[in-house]
Amino acid sequence: SEMCIRDSHGASDVIAVADGGARLEARFGYGLVLKDLEDETIDLYLADAECDWEYLGKAITDDDGVAALSLDAVDRGPGRYAFEFIVRGDDTRARGTLWVMAKGRDLVVFDIDGTLTTGDDELVEELLLGDDATMIQDADGVVDAYEDRAYQPVYLTGRPVYFSTTTRAWLDTHRLPEAPVFLTSGLREGLLAVEDYKRETLMDLSAGLELDLTHAYGDATADICAYADAGIDPDSTYIVGENGGLACEGYSATVAVTSYTDLLSSLHLPEAKN
Repeated sequence: SEMCIRDSHGASDVIAVADGGARLEARFGYGLVLKDLEDETIDLYLADAECDWEYLGKAITDDDGVAALSLDAVDRGPGRYAFEFIVRGDDTRARGTLWVMAKGRDLVVFDIDGTLTTGDDELVEELLLGDDATMIQDADGVVDAYEDRAYQPVYLTGRPVYFSTTTRAWLDTHRLPEAPVFLTSGLREGLLAVEDYKRETLMDLSAGLELDLTHAYGDATADICAYADAGIDPDSTYIVGENGGLACEGYSATVAVTSYTDLLSSLHLPEAKN
């Protein structure tokens, strides 16, 4: 069971553009108190298109339990490639996916808790009680609709990276499309600086990698302002729940979503450009 897992290692996925650089990182912790693994040697492996593993090098965890390795140029074509950080001392590991895309790729951003799940408390119940977080009816259909029109979904959540395995398992269980998953660095950022985290992550994708953020889904005021500041049109920003239709100061109003079932019947998406 989940309670028997003694390590809480985790990694966010990484997006790179063809021939661009990438920074792969993971955070390592143990026990219910999430004690950081400091000053330990970590080996990094990256799979190729045939799922053969390439050793990329070693990294040493810092005071926060983070190990990172930067690649000057990713020698992979567009596609997705698994990576693993492996602790030499006990062979435990953190897993993620490197997504290589062409510049200009059309992305649609989805928050998770309160946006795909029925509320923020669903995560707590899942972690503490083992109850599966409830998905909002037809949330999967909305994500599918974008993928069917060739948009690339991206999951951007305030959940700490320690919960990366749990988060990916939930997305898989509910048959949501496989897509990049971005999580906060830890509990502090997830609780106190989630708006800044989301804004900076999205700016890295749009301004840094020249990817096109076409639509976004969220539920919190932090989502509304992070999306607007990152250049996503409020007319293409869909907000679930009590904050639906609100605006970030200086921007126009978002689109209120009362039902994904109703939204699906009126969601007429153009084919993605790239």
